[in-house]
Amino acid sequence: VSHLREFIKTVVACPGVERLHLVAHSRGTDVTISALRELNLQFRAQGKSTQAELKLENLVLAAPDVDEEVFIQRCVAENLLDASRRTTIYVSQHDKVIEVADMVFASRGRIGTLAAKDVNPKMRQKLAAMPNVQIIECKVSGWTLTHSYVFTHPAALSDLILVLRDRRPPGAENGRPLRQPAAGIWELTDDYLAGPR
Repeated sequence: VSHLREFIKTVVACPGVERLHLVAHSRGTDVTISALRELNLQFRAQGKSTQAELKLENLVLAAPDVDEEVFIQRCVAENLLDASRRTTIYVSQHDKVIEVADMVFASRGRIGTLAAKDVNPKMRQKLAAMPNVQIIECKVSGWTLTHSYVFTHPAALSDLILVLRDRRPPGAENGRPLRQPAAGIWELTDDYLAGPR
């Protein structure tokens, strides 16, 4: 955590850096969230904007192996989601590796297997009030225990490229043909590459 925190500070201090994207995968999401939390506390104590200080454009959490309660405490309760212009979280309820982690850590649930049906009405209201946060539920086929569907499945990887390279918001009208079953939650399916529906 301390090494990542110092690395982020070093990168954004470089004169030519205009914006920073952070992409974290699996257990790396916990390290990334912890480093950002420490930076967020430091900047807020100094009366500064974390987003402005870090030039943080996108925070991407891919298949995050993070306990739901820890995520809610660090990211929601402590306003860590305001540290970036956009936070994109890729999840799949079919991620067997996250299911095993859930059993090993005996948690109530892990963010990486979150599904739209699991989000209670109170959390849906909070997500609706945070347009900079998108949960992308990946309902894609053709991957098994690799746990890397965001980087190996053509539909998920295409969406990630549009998020990082083009900074596009979700929705077919923006070139990201995702379905929206609830506020803040989007579905990515195998027919993503077929274009707008």
